[in-house]
Amino acid sequence: LCAQVIQLQSDSRELLWSSPPQGRIAPSQAENLGNMLIAMSTDWRVVTLALVHHLRHLSTLMEACAAFGPVEEAFEPQLMEVLRRRRTRAAFVAAREALDVYAPLANRLGMNQLKNDLENLGFQHLYPHQHRLITEQLAERAEKHEVLLSEQLLVLKRVLQEDTVFMNNIDHVVVEGRQKSPYSTWRKLLKITQNGGRPR
Repeated sequence: LCAQVIQLQSDSRELLWSSPPQGRIAPSQAENLGNMLIAMSTDWRVVTLALVHHLRHLSTLMEACAAFGPVEEAFEPQLMEVLRRRRTRAAFVAAREALDVYAPLANRLGMNQLKNDLENLGFQHLYPHQHRLITEQLAERAEKHEVLLSEQLLVLKRVLQEDTVFMNNIDHVVVEGRQKSPYSTWRKLLKITQNGGRPR
C-alpha cells in the first residue's frame, strides 16, 4: 500500500506542476486530478493513506520552515539560504496541493475532519496573516457561537420530533452541529466581498 501511495502522489505532483498557472492550480485541473487519484487506486485505502500522508508531509515541512536546528546553523550562510528556499518551495507546493486537491478529495469521500485539517494547515502556511486574524476573531466569538449553535440544535430536534410522518419512517435521528473552520470562514468572507456585500 505504501508503495502505491508514494507512486500515486509522485505521479499527481508531476502532472500538477509541469506547467502551473502563476503558482496556482486551476480548479478544473484539481478536479481532474482528484478523479484520477480515485480511478488509479485499486484500493480505497490507498486514497485515504495518500490524504493522511500529505497532511503529515505538509505539517513536517511547515515545522522545518519555522526553525533551523543546530545542524543547519553550522552550515555556511549561502548553503543555509539554499536549504531555506528549498524547504519554503516544498512547503508552498504541499500547501497549495492541500487546499486545491487533497482537501476537496477528502470532502468528496466524506472525511470532514481530514478535510478541515488539510485546509487549515494549507491556509496557515499560504495566508498566515489572514489565518491569524480569522482564528483570533473566531476565538473571541466562540462562546457566543456555541450558545447559538446549541439553541438552534434544540429547535431542530424539537421540530423533527414533532414531525410524526418523518419520525415514523426512521429508526433514529442524530442532529449535530459544528462551527465553520477558519479556512471556510475566510472563503465565505471572500465570496461576500467579491459580490459587493459587507461581512458581518
